[in-house]
Amino acid sequence: MLRGPLECRGLVLEGRPSRLISFSASRIRHVLLTLEHGGSGGVMAIFAVTTEKGPNWDEARAMREQQSWPEHARFADDLVERGVIIIGGPIGGSDTDIALLAVDAEDEARVETLFGDDPWMLNGVFRIKEVRPWTWWLDGRKDRSAT
Repeated sequence: MLRGPLECRGLVLEGRPSRLISFSASRIRHVLLTLEHGGSGGVMAIFAVTTEKGPNWDEARAMREQQSWPEHARFADDLVERGVIIIGGPIGGSDTDIALLAVDAEDEARVETLFGDDPWMLNGVFRIKEVRPWTWWLDGRKDRSAT
């Protein structure tokens, strides 16, 4: 957890530790890289992204048995490492929805671009169903890397 002011190029994150959102090391690194490369203030928008089954989803197979699963998983892991996917996973309650993701991006168009190279998108296994701006007021996650 961030325990004091953090400043980089005029952006200052500060406050009482109990009031601060817990930022993971990868999230802080992402914000600082955004600043370094000319981003607008370093704070990007968060979007709720829902994915759904595409025309090439095979109903006879489990999720991890779909075509291109290993490539899709590596792609998603890379987005997590880069701080793009904050949290996400399979979502229930629908016969067509696959996952709900919290995605850090400049805008909705960037979300579409980021996922455009996903092997599952390219192979029609899934598609983006919905991208909605998401304002986080609460975040109870803890930075596991600080322990």
